[in-house]
Amino acid sequence: PTMTSAAPGASSPAEDGSAPAISQTKEGTQIADAAEERMLTRLSEVRGDLDRRGVFNLGIGVVLTLLALGILMELVRNAPRSIASTSEAISYFLPRLAVAAALQGFAYFFLSLYRRSIDEIKFFQNEQTRVELKLLALRVLLHTEATEGALAPILLAMAKTERSRSERAKGGDAYPLA
Repeated sequence: PTMTSAAPGASSPAEDGSAPAISQTKEGTQIADAAEERMLTRLSEVRGDLDRRGVFNLGIGVVLTLLALGILMELVRNAPRSIASTSEAISYFLPRLAVAAALQGFAYFFLSLYRRSIDEIKFFQNEQTRVELKLLALRVLLHTEATEGALAPILLAMAKTERSRSERAKGGDAYPLA
């Protein structure tokens, strides 16, 4: 990459034969690379944690659903052939149906937790994509002379990319980098 101007307060490479602007750019790039790696690693770790939690919740929900289904099947299979009164039918069926209904309620709770974790995973995937786009725009800007050229509007649009519904609803960037 070519440098058109040196850092403020530094002499230009043409004046003293050294290249302070290039070394500063390399150091800045290394710092940006390290920050980018940390940021993307954190986002990936959060997504991984959410994924593990979601699979756990899905497993519990499926097991509870199967258990409730087994109870209902046993209820039908082992039902008495004749029931003499309504109170006898209620005393036989009500406790078994209540247990099955309670298990289904717990299963629904865990399955809804799974669904919410999937939504959170999608959010963090969108956040990671948004951060990557902003960093890409920053890198292109730093490594080209696009500040006043035709690339500047494109880079600005990339930097303002909004990925989540809440950001689009607000009409702005909820998490600016600067």
